[in-house]
Amino acid sequence: MFLISCTSENFNSLPNRMSLSLGADEIIISSPKGYCINQETQRRHLSGFSVIISDCFAISNNKMRTLVRSPVRSLVTVTISNAKITSEDELNSLDNLIMSGTLDNALGRNDQNISPKILKRSKSNGVYYMCFEEDLEDLELEAAFQSRIFCRAIFVLNDRVVSLVGSDYSSQYSDDKRVEILIKDTVSEILKSNRLNEI
Repeated sequence: MFLISCTSENFNSLPNRMSLSLGADEIIISSPKGYCINQETQRRHLSGFSVIISDCFAISNNKMRTLVRSPVRSLVTVTISNAKITSEDELNSLDNLIMSGTLDNALGRNDQNISPKILKRSKSNGVYYMCFEEDLEDLELEAAFQSRIFCRAIFVLNDRVVSLVGSDYSSQYSDDKRVEILIKDTVSEILKSNRLNEI
């Protein structure tokens, strides 16, 4: 059974929580302040579930509240795996893949034409953080008005691998700080929501 719902704590706040049921497991996806979950982007695929969190704001007109997507600024793609980490060996293998930079190769997602430069990689409280810089000449991203810098976070929640990839389109392709903060804030919101859900 696969159920999704969106909730908001009060009328004036942005809808920023999604309850995701994967079998017997429930995982809460939450967005930081000023961001919301774009439910139209949710999709189920063979390896799991994904949805996009994007910056947005609310406007009120004639007693109706409308959620408005901001002009191109920043977004986070959240992916949750179907497969579970069932042993310490699997967790150690995941750690080795992430810290060696070969995770995408192992998942068959590596594009030979893409070779992003790793700007930083760290691990804190069980969460892996990485920031990359794409080669604009190879990807022609500038013409497509896409972000050159992106950051990623990977952690395990309810024995499932959660991966976040964030891009910031407002930093003129040069600053990784904004997207790094966005990724860390999103991780914090998701972990906090799931801790509260366990109480």
